[in-house]
Amino acid sequence: MRKNGQIEFWDLNTAELWWRDRGDVLKQHGYMLRPRYRVGWKPSWLDTGDNVMDAEDGVNISVRTMDATRISDGSLVMLKKVSRLTSEISIAQYLSEPEIRRCPENHCVPVLDRFPAEADPNIDIIVMPFLFRLNEPRFEAVDQVLDFIRQTLDGLAFMHAKNVAHRDCAFNNIMHDGIQLYPDGVHPVSRRMNSAYTEYARTLRRADIPTIKYYFTDFGLSTHFKDPNQPRLVRGDVAADRDVPEISNIVPYDPFRVDIFTLGNVYKKEFLDRYSNLEFIRPLVSEMMQRNPLERPTAEEARDRFRFLLREIPWYKRAWRLQTARETNRQRIAKDLHFVTGYTISTLWRFIGEPVICPSS
Repeated sequence: MRKNGQIEFWDLNTAELWWRDRGDVLKQHGYMLRPRYRVGWKPSWLDTGDNVMDAEDGVNISVRTMDATRISDGSLVMLKKVSRLTSEISIAQYLSEPEIRRCPENHCVPVLDRFPAEADPNIDIIVMPFLFRLNEPRFEAVDQVLDFIRQTLDGLAFMHAKNVAHRDCAFNNIMHDGIQLYPDGVHPVSRRMNSAYTEYARTLRRADIPTIKYYFTDFGLSTHFKDPNQPRLVRGDVAADRDVPEISNIVPYDPFRVDIFTLGNVYKKEFLDRYSNLEFIRPLVSEMMQRNPLERPTAEEARDRFRFLLREIPWYKRAWRLQTARETNRQRIAKDLHFVTGYTISTLWRFIGEPVICPSS
């Protein structure tokens, strides 16, 4: 929207214009963008007088991905534009082949659809499930963290067994499918709001749904070693995790060992550094983060060690709430009482059939 040739702050940015211009091809393939990205869009607040910050079509994006609605069933999906000149599409589709996708240990995000981007011969659009950041909503109990570690170690071991090194399995590239946590829907960009952007989203606790599945996403840096005789070494220093000691543009390194370090660093930063009652996983995390890559376990070894570790943890420690290192004794007692009360109520509601719904924080 322009006044006297001036760009208004709510105008579509370059990334948004790219998606808007492909609205027709998306619709032909069964996907609909939000009103903001439809040709002829006029800001709703100009007619209603509402604040732009309160309008659904005032929410923008600035990345290569875009949310959309699948017309056939109304479900949210995520679109991503991917270059045909890279191996990302072939690796993602390989890990989405029906036989591979059916394996329960496969935690690679599935590709649901793929088609060419109109007027851009080197770009395809892939369609994936709509996923959430791994800590949305926050973890509350030890067992939820252990389930996350179990799934991600299973998934990494599976990926490596298929001769694929992810090379960037950091925090932003591990997500979950917990749409059930938002019974009234959720806005795809502003996750604090419901799908209509009329009020804050109501959110279930993680314990209130049967399961959450975690996925590795974004195979833009990944390598598939198809030839068993090919050296399993790479070069390159592009990665989200800058703590990995061996990445280099000059000296070849083992990308599978990099995956082990990177995932261990996720466990360290997201859990060990934040919570005091997860110390029993520290030895495994320390092994995964050895500076010498050859001293790190393989994904299969890390998975097997974690499975053994689980058998040694008493049930009551697994069921307990996560405790932060900064809690005072008084705070710990109060939070423990609150947790026990909430856990009891939640358990009773599960027997009755109605989940406890919490306001979004």
